Amino acid sequence: MENKVNSGDAYVKNDRVPSVWIVDRILSVYTPTHVRLIEKGGNERTATVALETLLDERYWRKAPAEE
Repeated sequence: MENKVNSGDAYVKNDRVPSVWIVDRILSVYTPTHVRLIEKGGNERTATVALETLLDERYWRKAPAEE
């Protein structure tokens, strides 16, 4: 799978209350590759998910670029 994700990219979690998460780092030492995310907005929650899951639009979608 081609890596289409970079540190600093923002993704929105598809949930009842959508939240924005920033890619902190790409963990390519794991198989499959995982990413570490930090929730934007001061909650300071982190999550680690498989890259494949982050790219699955049923769970996450890329946030529009901020201007």
